Amino acid sequence: MKRLFASAIGAVLVMIAFTVAQENNASSAAPQDSSSQQNVRPPARETYRLEYTITEMEDGKKLNARSYSVMCEDRGSPTRGVLKVGSRVPIATGGAAHGDSPNALPAQYQYLDVGMNIDARLDVTASGDLTLQSDVDMSSVANGDRPTQVDFNPPVIRQLRVSSFNAITVGKPVVISTADDVASHRQFQIQVVATKLK
Repeated sequence: MKRLFASAIGAVLVMIAFTVAQENNASSAAPQDSSSQQNVRPPARETYRLEYTITEMEDGKKLNARSYSVMCEDRGSPTRGVLKVGSRVPIATGGAAHGDSPNALPAQYQYLDVGMNIDARLDVTASGDLTLQSDVDMSSVANGDRPTQVDFNPPVIRQLRVSSFNAITVGKPVVISTADDVASHRQFQIQVVATKLK
């Protein structure tokens, strides 16, 4: 009788252990609670406005200043902002200006971007510092001269091109370039300031 009672108790204990083991396996295989998944969020993205100011001076006097803004968002890797403002100037590259001759070829043109071109690449380091690579190209047609279909004289393009790499601080203006105009007493200064947007 004692042996039979001990065997029954042993069988019950084995069944309880087997049931507990199955419940543990089922709970570990079950998907996690949706509330715990909602607590895992991707890192916040920071958005910055880069404001470039080009100031033109002559003999120490400020003539004018123009500002251009580019938006960049930190996505954990260098981000790029591009701004182009201006005109596409046609430049004759071949053919005839006008079809007076029966053998005249049609005029052919290439187009040159004239105005303000800004290419900004912003990188936010792990410590939160900002590094900025700027390619600024400011150009204009000299004396308002424009190419015409009557003659094939190419226009004269005035140009200021700057490529710089700078460490910048949010809210603090940084002068990335100053340059004297080779054809006059004018001087150009390029400044950039980064603003973190909420």
